Amino acid sequence: MVIMERVYKPLLEFVDFAMGPGEFPLCYVINTQKLGTFPFTLLLMLFYGNFSKGVWLYLALHGTYGWLWVLKDVTFPDQSFHRKVSLLANISTGAVLCLYLVLPWLSASGLGVQDPSGPRIAFSVALFAFGVSFMLVSDAQKYFTLKLKKGLIAEGMFKYTRNPNYFGEILIYLSFAVCVGHYFAYGVLASVWGTLFMTLMLQKEKSYSQKEGWKEYKARSWMLLPKVVPWSNGLSLAVYLVSVVLVLLSY
Repeated sequence: MVIMERVYKPLLEFVDFAMGPGEFPLCYVINTQKLGTFPFTLLLMLFYGNFSKGVWLYLALHGTYGWLWVLKDVTFPDQSFHRKVSLLANISTGAVLCLYLVLPWLSASGLGVQDPSGPRIAFSVALFAFGVSFMLVSDAQKYFTLKLKKGLIAEGMFKYTRNPNYFGEILIYLSFAVCVGHYFAYGVLASVWGTLFMTLMLQKEKSYSQKEGWKEYKARSWMLLPKVVPWSNGLSLAVYLVSVVLVLLSY
């Protein structure tokens, strides 16, 4: 973890600087992008005259996610997104979120899969369902737990993964990429996850390490993926490798 922090040191320093006191909460930028994805995709469909099954599937998945995100923000908001931060943080966040709009463009422009197979549809919907469940349930747990007590949250959705919300987000956007079926969609997601997501998770790890019970919690959980065999890193990794092979064989 120390090596990872050194590798990501410039990004960590940038995030710390950008997230300093300011006048603009991030929720406005984030909610605008999330909610705007549905009409943006519809406009792309009209512009390209594309109403294929693949584009309708994409609209249903990504459009629904945007509405669910805003519903979550209204009912149990993430306070870090409502804290006023610098204009730089808002601009940077907006720029990153704009990268996600490449996916509906790939789908509507015809570059993505237009007639997805049954397995592709099933896999996309399954990833989306699991991702939304992880994201919504973990954020709800965090919100209501912190209203009662402060400190390390190490039970429930957080018991075996220290970032179930990020894990859920990754599954959600992976479902969009599977739906699109274009290599560039995976490249966009990998760039966001490998920079922004990893930086924010490392930032949280640093905060977690100062809290009581950290050593025990770290031993039984992983930073992102749920540690499905709490007492063994090797067996947990083996479970994921076997799962990936089975998915690839049936996909």
